[in-house]
Amino acid sequence: MRSRCSEIGLRSPGARRRSRSSRMDRSPAVRIRAARVRPLGINRGIVAAVVILCATVLNACEPGPPPAEPIARQYATAWQKSDYQAMWDLLTDDAKAQVTPAGFTERLPRIADEMTLTSLDAKTGVATHPALPNGSPDPRKATIPLDVTFHTQRVGDVARSTALQLVMVGEKDKAVWRIAWTPEAILPHLTAGRLVRMTRLPTSRGRIVARDGTELATFIEAGVVGVITGQIRSETGLLSSLSDALAMTPDQIKAKYTQSWVKPDLFVPIKTVPASQLDGLRTRLSLIEGVQVQATRVRSYPTGLASQTLGYLAEASDADAKAKTARGVEAGDLIGKKDTGLEATLDDELGGSFGFRLGIVESDERPVETLAETAPVPGS
Repeated sequence: MRSRCSEIGLRSPGARRRSRSSRMDRSPAVRIRAARVRPLGINRGIVAAVVILCATVLNACEPGPPPAEPIARQYATAWQKSDYQAMWDLLTDDAKAQVTPAGFTERLPRIADEMTLTSLDAKTGVATHPALPNGSPDPRKATIPLDVTFHTQRVGDVARSTALQLVMVGEKDKAVWRIAWTPEAILPHLTAGRLVRMTRLPTSRGRIVARDGTELATFIEAGVVGVITGQIRSETGLLSSLSDALAMTPDQIKAKYTQSWVKPDLFVPIKTVPASQLDGLRTRLSLIEGVQVQATRVRSYPTGLASQTLGYLAEASDADAKAKTARGVEAGDLIGKKDTGLEATLDDELGGSFGFRLGIVESDERPVETLAETAPVPGS
């Protein structure tokens, strides 16, 4: 039977006690948890924003990739100092795989010698980065302009603009720039198989003429028989055949092409033969590998005037060539000798100056590009 209180809608005293007991049994921890649930749901967006902000700040605080320009400047400075090993150390592993350390550190000095280089200036520019497929710049590749001025003894200043290609190797704090080097970093059209070549342009020696117009010293046509040592197949065969053809001993011939200035690809004069004798020798000489004949003119004294008056010409020694280097004289050239006669006294005026052409050639000497040239000055 329900109580009266229940009938009229009031709770009985026992029910009221149970309700109070239920409220009192609810622990503080439960109340706190309930209080916390609501704020977490409301502030979830704020927490996410804070996390993103922190990540952005941390990202911004991380160091970015190093710039490429300092490595390019380091390379240029090393080149100006002829510190070829320091240049080599800045190359990528792929570039080093294409050329040996000796090949790199020996080729650059050879080029400098061929150019008659006295010094050079190298200046680098600002890096540009190629575009990735999405259009943004590639942070791991760079191209840096390199302007080089070569100061040479023979053809003056030669200015060329090329570029250094750089790639980043390593990751994050270990990332460094290295140079993807090719010979084009020296000169734009230079490749692994091409050569830098200084070619001497011939001059003509002046005549000695008497007041009445009589020629006392002039030139007649002749041929120079010479050797290119890099083309010799059999030295024994060459010495034997050439000795018979030129009426010289093998030792005399060998002494010519073993001089200090000789290079494998240079023509080394052995003997000058008048045109009248050369025609009968051409067939024999053409069969000797390593031998070539070049047309020339030889000094002639039609009147037979005494050598004490006119002097005579003889081959320049290494010391003579060094003393007359401003005129382009090389060992083996004919110059006035012994300080006797007009040929020696007026040698600088009569001899004139050789011209020079600096260029890039294929391995077979076919020209690719002329870098600079000075014209010969004929003797007077």
